[in-house]
Amino acid sequence: MPLDYRRATPDDSPLLAGWNQQLIRDERHRNTMSLPELETRLRGWLAGEYHAVIFTHLSEPVAYALYREEPALVYLRQFFVQPDHRRSGVGRDAIRILQDLVWPRDKRRTVEVLTGNEAGIAFWRANGYQDYALTMEVMPPVEKVKMKVKGV
Repeated sequence: MPLDYRRATPDDSPLLAGWNQQLIRDERHRNTMSLPELETRLRGWLAGEYHAVIFTHLSEPVAYALYREEPALVYLRQFFVQPDHRRSGVGRDAIRILQDLVWPRDKRRTVEVLTGNEAGIAFWRANGYQDYALTMEVMPPVEKVKMKVKGV
């Protein structure tokens, strides 16, 4: 499937925020930001240190990537493919475009994937990414958090 691509602008924030909200649901991420909050955050990122690329097929937006370039690496923060275009090669082709045409070739590329996102892990491994780190956590008991908020 031939893809075209373009750099996103802050005016694309509503589209990207909707896709980001879908990505959050798909990954079962804990983020509870509303659509307006996501849009404000994306607008700020795009005005700052992040860049986004929107991928299109036959002029229809089908995917996006949000990333930040650092001195030694490119950090891919978000990558989303519309559900009806998944498993069609769009994701693979978008990653190739990023690696071959958008990102510097001499930098390490990183992405974080939630451990419960098995499809995402498989996708990234199939595209050459290798496991590097595992973040572990202990969540505070709900009762203690509620007590702390009440000032007890």
